[in-house]
Amino acid sequence: MNKILQAATLSMMCGLTASATDFVIIGTAEGKDGTPVYVRDYDNDKCLEAVEVKDGKFQITGTYDRDAFVRIDLDRMYANVVLEDTVYVDFDRHCAADRSIGELNRKLNGMNAKSEELMRISQEIKDTKTDKAELNAALDKFSEEIYRPYKEAFRSQIGGNANGYGEYLLREYSFMSTPEEWFAVVENLPDRLKNLEFTKSISEQKEVELQTSPGRMYVDFEGKTPEGAEVKLSDYVGKGKYVLVDFWASWCGPCKRVAEETLKPLYEEIKDNDKFMLLGVATWDKPENTIKAIEEHGYKWPQMMSGGMTVMSLYGFNGIPMIMLFGPDGTILERNMSGNSIKEAVDKYVK
Repeated sequence: MNKILQAATLSMMCGLTASATDFVIIGTAEGKDGTPVYVRDYDNDKCLEAVEVKDGKFQITGTYDRDAFVRIDLDRMYANVVLEDTVYVDFDRHCAADRSIGELNRKLNGMNAKSEELMRISQEIKDTKTDKAELNAALDKFSEEIYRPYKEAFRSQIGGNANGYGEYLLREYSFMSTPEEWFAVVENLPDRLKNLEFTKSISEQKEVELQTSPGRMYVDFEGKTPEGAEVKLSDYVGKGKYVLVDFWASWCGPCKRVAEETLKPLYEEIKDNDKFMLLGVATWDKPENTIKAIEEHGYKWPQMMSGGMTVMSLYGFNGIPMIMLFGPDGTILERNMSGNSIKEAVDKYVK
């Protein structure tokens, strides 16, 4: 296929639109000649433009109906940027390069830098504080003095940025906000942000989260045991025991860490407690991979496999691990637990 026809084919695949925003995206990709580079709208996953790498470089010129928050994909490399004028891509940092950076991408990079700094500080606390009391105190101080202002910075900027940077802020805020906080922000959003497909989707998810918040009854679903028997959540929950449920997947690194650091020791400590049980629910995973992970990592507690992402939609979450505690009658007592809060919740209700 000649180069002109290839370029035309890529453009047809992406479905070009008339525009209000002109953009040029420039980058380098040594050793990737002939590999397509795609520009995708994060809001609707629409491919705006695509070209192939030539002589280790690429340049994407196009137009779009807004200065959207987009993802630049090249094989396994990616960068998140806002469409504006000329954007140089830095795949190593997954963002716009500092050279000739526009105002919106400058703000985006600045907020990303703050996010990375918070992750570094949080991990440093966990790595250096070996005493449990000191660790908890340090994490509480981090949450109050550093994370809370960071979260507020996201919230305070959203409404005043009816642009691609605002789209980024809204996406990030969705991960850190409670349903009540989310809806308070959405109520005052400019139409540009309120009408995003993402906003509508997350609002639906947050509504489900409200319906499965502490104090509400569990929502039942079906699955199978690793041995192939058909089971329901109600076979475990609402049967007179406190049930700690770990929603996980074999490919999920954080799931493995919480299992190794918290769930395994917890299981050994209270496995003979007739008031409590631990249940794993593998979701967003292939059964064969789940079974292999259970065997490799030595998960001794009961497991059920739910297959796809239905469970996540039923309980209104889009990330794992998700750890929830159910009461003896099936009431949801706690959700979104992590680290020390898991053991603390079990101690509070079970012991």
